[in-house]
Amino acid sequence: MKKKFLGMMLVFLLVLAGCSNEVVEHFTVHSNLEKESITIEKDQSTALDISLQISLGELQVSKGATEWIDGSIEYNVKKLEPEVTYELTQNRGQVEIKQNEGDFGFRNIGGVENSWDFKLTNEIPLDLKVMAGVSETKLDLKGLQIQNLEVETGVGEVTIDMSGEWEEGFNANFKTGLGSSTIILPSDIGVIIKTEKGIVATDFIKLKSLGNGVYVNDAYDASESDHIKINAELGMGEVMFKVK
Repeated sequence: MKKKFLGMMLVFLLVLAGCSNEVVEHFTVHSNLEKESITIEKDQSTALDISLQISLGELQVSKGATEWIDGSIEYNVKKLEPEVTYELTQNRGQVEIKQNEGDFGFRNIGGVENSWDFKLTNEIPLDLKVMAGVSETKLDLKGLQIQNLEVETGVGEVTIDMSGEWEEGFNANFKTGLGSSTIILPSDIGVIIKTEKGIVATDFIKLKSLGNGVYVNDAYDASESDHIKINAELGMGEVMFKVK
């Protein structure tokens, strides 16, 4: 899986290099991994806005934090060192974890290590925003109190698991780039998906088409308002939506 992912990154970046007249900047790949533990401690927040922005690497998100967020990051390129900020505004916590801005050189892409693994709290509602550039992204959202979800991906493999039981519906916006995406959906709450397709092969498993790029699961009832509502802007590659 990792070799396939790194190969996809290399092909994409070589294409970019071939289309650009700019000089590619060098970076230094270190033999030893830098490891950082990241914790957002509990406070009086009643909800969290979480923004995760990874430009290059692997990202995993799931429930299981003992604090608001428990996580770790490992990297071997200094420019991939993350920035972490937290603010509390009117009982709502604002979390941003992102990589330093700037251009990256990609001459030894095969030696780059950059792995993010975050556990999120399931005790309070979350607005979750994920922006992933060239990455392998796995979002296991089962058991979390998602209120709003936004995921934007560039190049790579993406898995978003929204199966399981949900007490309330929420809005989700997906924008995929180039690669393979799998979105796993629940069966016990209504789901409606509105799609805009690019050059992409799509598969909708256990979903029925209402026409004009709209799909619903069996639990969807138009007379009810408590649904998971997904707007999906699909780029290039393969995208699968399936009900579990």
